[in-house]
Amino acid sequence: MLGKLILALVCALAAIGYGQATWVFFDRFLETPRIFVAPIVGGMVYLSVWFFRFSHRHRFWSVLEHELIHLFFAWITFRKVHAIHVVRGGGGRAEVDGDNLLIALSPYFFPFLAILILLFKPGIPANLQAVPNFFLGMAWMAHLLHLADEFNPFQPDIRRGGMVVSLLIVAFLNLFFFGMTIAGLAGRWQDLADFWRIGAEAIVALFGLRFAG
Repeated sequence: MLGKLILALVCALAAIGYGQATWVFFDRFLETPRIFVAPIVGGMVYLSVWFFRFSHRHRFWSVLEHELIHLFFAWITFRKVHAIHVVRGGGGRAEVDGDNLLIALSPYFFPFLAILILLFKPGIPANLQAVPNFFLGMAWMAHLLHLADEFNPFQPDIRRGGMVVSLLIVAFLNLFFFGMTIAGLAGRWQDLADFWRIGAEAIVALFGLRFAG
């Protein structure tokens, strides 16, 4: 119980810190607001396609992505992966050796396609950045729709950590990755590094103020 309370406090403070970092880049790019057009259009295009074509038929792909993200986080946390099962029109499960809260909650906070696009963006010429930014908007809209559909207190993944702790972790990490996306709109590695640094400095300052008080 104490560990969960500490984790909840850390996530709350980290959300404030990286919320500040996100605002720094959002405010910076307001000087060139056209940079937001492509991701907004991409998000609206995906939403329209989903609403008219996939809203009643997306379940299989949503579950498949959900389980693949579980497997990805199992792999990066050195858990042995055995199998993945996804049933059309039904649910799915990932079979791994052991489990942890990060693996359990990963599909709710990790926008896999958006992060993949971010990693490739710095290699794309500046005059073509609108293209990956369009797909970033689509990827984030897909992630948010899946999140709205899947995040609920009845999910075994959510019950593992408890609703409050799970909500704080998911909220913070969604904010963190959204902030990374905003910082990465111009396609510069330096912007991403600055985002990490500004957020970390803000968190250190918050902890300092809390301990000083």
